[in-house]
Amino acid sequence: MNAMPILCVRHACRHYRSGETVVRALDGVSFDIHPGEVVGILGPSGSGKSTLLLIAGLLELPTTGEIYIRDRLVSQPDADLDGLRDFRRNNIGFIFQKANLIPFLSAVENVALALEIDDVPARDYASQLLGSVDLAHRVDNLPARLSGGSVQDLFDRTIELRDGGIVAENATGPGGSAPADTNRNKT
Repeated sequence: MNAMPILCVRHACRHYRSGETVVRALDGVSFDIHPGEVVGILGPSGSGKSTLLLIAGLLELPTTGEIYIRDRLVSQPDADLDGLRDFRRNNIGFIFQKANLIPFLSAVENVALALEIDDVPARDYASQLLGSVDLAHRVDNLPARLSGGSVQDLFDRTIELRDGGIVAENATGPGGSAPADTNRNKT
């Protein structure tokens, strides 16, 4: 591919101690992801998939190695994770295995919260986003009153606000099936 990679991981290692043992969660991983590519990371439990996603998403630092996003060095062993907060918030979206919606906030309030962090006029825009995934009639529902699919749609709408990459862990959703919305092919 001729396009500049959106994500480059170079020689990433993540080692940590567990008692007397050194766990080598990652050991020299390198790869590029280009715009438009959809990449799956497969492996058995404990093989380092989640660790790799945490490092690529700038939520954890590598022991050695470097992470580049759009040709900019953004992480290395001595990087300041707190200093990366704004970069993460403005450039990377996350889909975690569990939606972690705030149970006492309505659907629209959960979406609006992510918008307010970025100083976006929240409630009206959040209502529009929920309407775009056929949840307009559920804007005032608490998460406990939403189906599993609706929760996933709500959460996906929250993270799709970012103009950048999406780092997803078990992105097929809680039911294990592929997402219904086909507008999730961002890299």
